[in-house]
Amino acid sequence: MSVRAWSRVFSPSTFFLAPLMIAFGVSAFGFSHSKPAKGLSRAVLGLALMLLSLRLLGQATEPMQHSPVLVALMESLDAVPVLAVIVAAVLAIASSSSLAIVLLAMSLAASGTVTPALGIALVLGANLGGAGSPILGTLRHGAMARRVTMGNMLVRLIGCVAILPFSETAARLLSDISHDPAALVVDTHIAFNILLAVIMLPILRPLSALLRRFLPEAAELDGGPRHLDLNSSLGTPALALAGGARETLRIGDCITTMLQTNLDALRKNDPARSSGIAAMDDEVDQL
Repeated sequence: MSVRAWSRVFSPSTFFLAPLMIAFGVSAFGFSHSKPAKGLSRAVLGLALMLLSLRLLGQATEPMQHSPVLVALMESLDAVPVLAVIVAAVLAIASSSSLAIVLLAMSLAASGTVTPALGIALVLGANLGGAGSPILGTLRHGAMARRVTMGNMLVRLIGCVAILPFSETAARLLSDISHDPAALVVDTHIAFNILLAVIMLPILRPLSALLRRFLPEAAELDGGPRHLDLNSSLGTPALALAGGARETLRIGDCITTMLQTNLDALRKNDPARSSGIAAMDDEVDQL
């Protein structure tokens, strides 16, 4: 689907479809028995909820769209695009959703409160802030998990730094494509993510190597459980059970290594190969 088509999907003329799509999605999910059908119903529900949230945002912000305070605030942000990016990023982190801020910017653009250039800056900030919540959620996780979230933030930060100086030019180009200010915000959001994917996908290997250098794997302890975190996982049964399953698999791997080592020692008549089996047995007993 093209960027233009997505803009039409989120246009105000399609708001009436939200209740119908919610009803269809709930019904289809309840009567579906295959994973593809359930996935399709979830997609319909997600789109319907986005349309509904856009309508509610428009209604909630309507009283303040003509407020002199808001107009003055938008004018000050328009004069300092970097500040607009920061404000949008903070709001996206606070709401744990970049889409919510994009929809808010779309609603303000539709009312004429936000200029096209400011709308682009707010979209950039929303995308940047959308990468902040995953980072906060993985602060206590291992290096591999933090590499993904940090890499996401790095890619979006590079995109924001590269595009923000040309926001006025981008606003003129997108205005030629779409004369609807609200559609311009959606066009910017979709085009920004597509552009990042096209540019960054070919350099994933160098980027992952850079992240491995700055976030190396921590040295694992020789003994004791590695996947049981009483501080963070105990209050979340799904995480606790997943950690217990990983520890169980670790015990199985340890026993498999013991049996393979013992078999090699018997086949080659080399008692030295089985010297570490006793220590491994103690580790299994401990786990």
